[in-house]
Amino acid sequence: VTGSGSDQDAIAEVRTVLTGAGVRTIDQVTDPGSLAPGETAIFVGGADENPPAGPVLTALGVTDATSLAAEGYVLADGIVSGRPDVVLDGHDATGTYYAAQTLRQLVVKHGPIATIPGVRVRDWPAYPIRGVIEGFYGTPWSNAQRLDQFAFYGAHKMDTYVYSPKNDPYLRDQWRDPYPADQLAALKNLVDGANANHVTFTYALSPGLSVCYSSAADEQALVAKFQSLWDIGVRSFAIPLDDISYTTWNCTADATKFGTGGAAAGAAQSYLLNEVQK
Repeated sequence: VTGSGSDQDAIAEVRTVLTGAGVRTIDQVTDPGSLAPGETAIFVGGADENPPAGPVLTALGVTDATSLAAEGYVLADGIVSGRPDVVLDGHDATGTYYAAQTLRQLVVKHGPIATIPGVRVRDWPAYPIRGVIEGFYGTPWSNAQRLDQFAFYGAHKMDTYVYSPKNDPYLRDQWRDPYPADQLAALKNLVDGANANHVTFTYALSPGLSVCYSSAADEQALVAKFQSLWDIGVRSFAIPLDDISYTTWNCTADATKFGTGGAAAGAAQSYLLNEVQK
């Protein structure tokens, strides 16, 4: 049973869980009254996204997920009016998706959830950012391996991936240059794969080896690069300024504007970041 606001990735995960458990017929409806008597109903989304879910939670005596932290969820099941009902109620879309992942874990371990009525799961993350930074030196992951990891992150309720592999020259040595069309398309495939698993794809660009902090042209080059990633769906960005000198400038204009020493480097870095942020 789904509503207009039910998360599509959660719906897809529930379908995968059911078919993997041997279910042969899945009816997706908006009105639970259209189901056959005694037919198990799985409600994807809470009352805000899927209105029929609200009365079921009330009948089960379960508090909904609205008071939970972001990405929290409630999973509950039981017999309502002679029918096995399961509700996946997330605080937000990612919470509903995580409820579907917990449904998968329960089914894998215990079998059909309708045979174990009385399940109550109320879960939320202790940390808002949970994931992996790919920023190491050495052999990088392939795009296929990255996509496999996004599926792993989603299944284990991890929500963050930071893209900064050292073998991507457009992140570091050639940071001013736009991506060729084929490489940008490959990145879009990664972004789409991350989004499908409710993983935030963060694009981390490191200009510190050559950037002129006071240069308006370099600032605009950063913005233009980020815009090209925004256009393929990236919504999270980082500018790491590590593994660089803080005593040697890349242009004489920075020495004139900021001076020398660690404090000058800090002022230059914050100046650039603030300009890009604006």
